[in-house]
Amino acid sequence: MLALSACTRAAEPAAKLRVLTSFLPVYCFTANVAGDLAEVENLLPANVGPHDYQFAPRDLRKLTAAQLFIINGHGMEDWLGKAMKAANGSKTAIVIEAFAGLTKTNLITELPHIHLPGEHAHHHDGGANPHLWLDPTLATHAVTNILAALQKADPKNAAGYAANAARYVERLHALDRDLATALAPARGRRIVTYHHAFPYFTRRYGLDLIGVIEE
Repeated sequence: MLALSACTRAAEPAAKLRVLTSFLPVYCFTANVAGDLAEVENLLPANVGPHDYQFAPRDLRKLTAAQLFIINGHGMEDWLGKAMKAANGSKTAIVIEAFAGLTKTNLITELPHIHLPGEHAHHHDGGANPHLWLDPTLATHAVTNILAALQKADPKNAAGYAANAARYVERLHALDRDLATALAPARGRRIVTYHHAFPYFTRRYGLDLIGVIEE
């Protein structure tokens, strides 16, 4: 019996939930909620932004291998339709929008742009600016949605995900307090930004964004 016990193979560890994210901010939120309980991979290379990304056939393998695909939403991933078409009926990851469920009062429509000669503007579906993560209080909304998605897909680790999310939300609250303190002297200042990424940031910290120069 001892010999048989010694020969018995140990149970294989359960495979971790496989999660794909669209680009860096969404990866950051997801990785902090997942911790070491899930495998999180980012689709876009670190040096490629979501505006410049072109969906490639090699990325289809990542999309079909993952169980969840967490995106920003609000038109940021406007290449997603092409990706799903390329799948051609193959089973792909369940798509989760991190910023789904925000009310109209949370969203900001695109500002008028100051166009430079030869520039190339970016347009997003629905008219809402998608750079929501730059307001830490809205980032906590994304964390809540990501937490719910991970818990639903992997209920056995629900408590661990919740603990990770709570710690990360505290860090976001601390960041919000630090930014509010640092930017208090600039409150009410009129500013122009080079890219249209900052309306949520400026609204949160009392800056007056009067225009945007497109890159």
